[in-house]
Amino acid sequence: NITSHIEFYLSRGVDIKVVLSMRDRTISSRSKLKGHCHIADVGSREDKVALSIMAEAIEKYGKHGSRLGSLPEDASGKERVIIVSYEGMMEMQEVYLYKL
Repeated sequence: NITSHIEFYLSRGVDIKVVLSMRDRTISSRSKLKGHCHIADVGSREDKVALSIMAEAIEKYGKHGSRLGSLPEDASGKERVIIVSYEGMMEMQEVYLYKL
């Protein structure tokens, strides 16, 4: 779980930032079915779980997250979770990454 990792590192004085790489769902599903998950229903459930975990992290530690600055070890209120587009990252490479 992403939020517990953030809290673990913050409690140890580490200035953590998590980058979530999001893919177009159609491309992601096709790739998953060709690769490691050959059962469409299982792949779909796996995607739902992953999106739920990511959504929780964004809600708690994203730009307007409910826990930003709420922990004594994280009084800064810094955004801790950032979302990037996988396709955008692959297309623009350094230009995209350096602007994060």
